[in-house]
Amino acid sequence: MTTLNENNLKFLLDNGFELKRYEEQGLSFYTKEIKDSHSLKKLITHHYEIQEDEEINTKGSSFIMEIQTNGESPQWLFTGEYEKLCILQDQNQFIEYVKDIANLIRSNLNN
Repeated sequence: MTTLNENNLKFLLDNGFELKRYEEQGLSFYTKEIKDSHSLKKLITHHYEIQEDEEINTKGSSFIMEIQTNGESPQWLFTGEYEKLCILQDQNQFIEYVKDIANLIRSNLNN
């Protein structure tokens, strides 16, 4: 059985991930949801080919990154108009992805 690496767990908690339980499935995930329009626009632009003059509508959308408490099922997804799901290979790839997203959002806050 896979377990979530202690350093990875600390990193997730330090970066705003929270424990979320899906009762109907009996699963628990560490989850982070991004809803603010500025960050969503940067994430949508990062994950999709958007034309320069294309309007990005973030209303009703969010971006979620989550991984099971046992380190399995690392994934990210968009909800709403830009619905998309990506399942990552393992917890290490997930941690690298989270770091990339944190840098993307952080670097764009200075623009």
